[in-house]
Amino acid sequence: MRVIFIFLFYVCCVVALCNEITLWTPGTEYQFPTLTFQQQTLVSGEVKAEKPIKSITVEMVSKKPEQKQSFPCSLYFEESSAKKQAVFKTMAMIQAPMSLLNVIVLYEDQSTFEKIFPLKMAYKIAQYESFGLLLKASPHTQAIASINFTYDNEYLVTASDDNKACLIDPATLKVIKSFRHPFPVSRAFLTRDKKLLVTSCKDKAIRVWDVSTEKEIHKFTGHDYPVYALALSPDNKYIASACRKIIMWNLPERKKISEWPTNYRKIFHLLFSGDGRYLFSTDELGLVKIWNPADGYMKYERGVPYGEESACMTISSDTRFLYTGNIRGAIRCWQLILDPSVESWNNDGRKMWERRILFIKSSYHDPARYAYTDFSKYFDKVKNHSFCTITDRDKFEVDAPYSSFTQGGGIVGLELNNSGEFLMLATRDGEMRIHETFTAVCRYEVILNKNLQSATFAENGAFVALGGAKGEIFVYGFKP
Repeated sequence: MRVIFIFLFYVCCVVALCNEITLWTPGTEYQFPTLTFQQQTLVSGEVKAEKPIKSITVEMVSKKPEQKQSFPCSLYFEESSAKKQAVFKTMAMIQAPMSLLNVIVLYEDQSTFEKIFPLKMAYKIAQYESFGLLLKASPHTQAIASINFTYDNEYLVTASDDNKACLIDPATLKVIKSFRHPFPVSRAFLTRDKKLLVTSCKDKAIRVWDVSTEKEIHKFTGHDYPVYALALSPDNKYIASACRKIIMWNLPERKKISEWPTNYRKIFHLLFSGDGRYLFSTDELGLVKIWNPADGYMKYERGVPYGEESACMTISSDTRFLYTGNIRGAIRCWQLILDPSVESWNNDGRKMWERRILFIKSSYHDPARYAYTDFSKYFDKVKNHSFCTITDRDKFEVDAPYSSFTQGGGIVGLELNNSGEFLMLATRDGEMRIHETFTAVCRYEVILNKNLQSATFAENGAFVALGGAKGEIFVYGFKP
């Protein structure tokens, strides 16, 4: 009996080894934002078979048998394998609810072997029905130029035209710490250990503050114009600041590292990638540039057709999707096709950012005209339309996915949550929305009829804070 058991076990092991399918891409943990807006996705893997392989087919299927799509694969046989080991590759349409990927191997004797890989890619719809205004207050007396949550939502970090940067309790909107400047403050960031505050001021200086004492401990100087863009690297080691040039600073050593020219264009926004390897910038001509923070080498530059001023920017945690918002109310999603870890990623620009997506129609009107206009009656006309328009990047008509809807105000806030599943946008004319990035459907929207200057989205997607033109803060979240 023992001999029979050992024999059967050996046979099972041999069969398992001889009929093996390994899926390389997409992975079984294929989650947001990887699938966002993708129409076609590379499917590749390897097959080790017990018999010569004739063909391989990939099927995208759902739990309902009638929903199925088939995609033939290209085969690359391993030398000296007698067609028993091959790499397969195809481009497959992957979209919910077809969340099962079936790889079918057809042998030369017409027998088959197949394996199903479940992909975690079904619609994940947040329940934003209970989302709403939690509290509001006016901790500042003038416009709040920037506002952001700390990673643990303990503080709201604000920078205001009233010459102050503040740490504010988001649960009460009480000012916990206040840092007074000689001029209006444009940006403020708290280090991850919450010991230092870094601010940019319109007197051209970058300041470092001791949070415990609320005292200035260092001032970086070197800009010739007021600083409007500031970024802190994820490891809190580097500071990037800009107006008409970008300067990199070493925060622990309190020294200037490098200075990069930008052709005297005003820089509106700076943002480090999640791993700190790249610095993204946007300027008054709508150009997005990707820099290497280590040496200041510009790796990539991409513009938009009409030279629109890009005011906001946010990047997915895997650095595959870049969203930009301009002063006319348009939002674009740029898809990073190639892996940034590959040095040759910049050789072919057309493969770098291959698709462009607009959530909303551009506004060609003066945003100030619509600062206090109630747009709810107009929004009702279009809220059921598709928000996702994918067009070849060289066709300018992508700027008009709608034919009759005007956004009205420029984008003042644009942020993804940490998983990349949801995008928050806020406009100068007082509108805030939360979109599901996979479907582009608006899951929450509110119109305040207030002039907004800034906005921030909590990493967990549970809170939104809006900064007003008169020093107000509005906090939205899930109501108990």
